[in-house]
Formats: sequence, structure tokens, C-alpha cells
Amino acid sequence: MIAGDPNLTCHLIDSNTRKWRYTSGVVAFHVDDDPYDNQQAAVMQDFEKAAFAGLEGDQANILWVRHQHMGNVELHFLIPRVELYGNRSFNPAPPGSEPYFNALRDYWNAREDWVSP
Repeated sequence: MIAGDPNLTCHLIDSNTRKWRYTSGVVAFHVDDDPYDNQQAAVMQDFEKAAFAGLEGDQANILWVRHQHMGNVELHFLIPRVELYGNRSFNPAPPGSEPYFNALRDYWNAREDWVSP
């Protein structure tokens, strides 16, 4: 685990009675990229800005777990689908948001000269 509170994230997911209780995914890097810790942190920060656009920092929750799979760095995320101020349903990647996340990916790949998928 590299960021977030696993106990809080689990509690938020377990206490959510809605059909869609969480969103999970991964930011994966090519084995040749080998991003530094500060680059990974910056990618995570930019991802959170996109996923939580319009929300205050304590209005949503995310857990990040890093591991390596076959030599490449993977940053897995787990987001409870609940807005924390009013306990409202929250979708960090609503329909139509894929191009925005793809643009974020393309920006980082171009900026750091990382391998493009």
C-alpha cells in the first residue's frame, strides 16, 4: 500500500448498500518505463484530480496499492462509490469520461517519453 487508509476504504465499501459499491482499476507502466517514486506520486495526484473533479480533498476516498507484475510497475486503485459529505452516490468514471482519462495517459506518456499502449 502506498496511499490511503485500507481500514477506512473497506469500511466505506462495506457500509455502502448501493448496487455499485466501489470502482477499481490500475495505472500500469511498461516494463521499460520504470517510473521514479515522485513520478508515480504525480501520476496518482493527476488521476485523483480527474476522478474527483469538483470535489474537495476530503469529500472522496481512494486507496492505492503498488506492486510489480512481470517487471512492470502497477498502481492499483480502489475508490468507494460514495461522496463523503452527504453520503450520496458517486461515480469517479461516469459514462463518457474515458477520453478524459485517455488524454491524461497520453499526456504523461508524452511528457516522460514512456511507452504508449
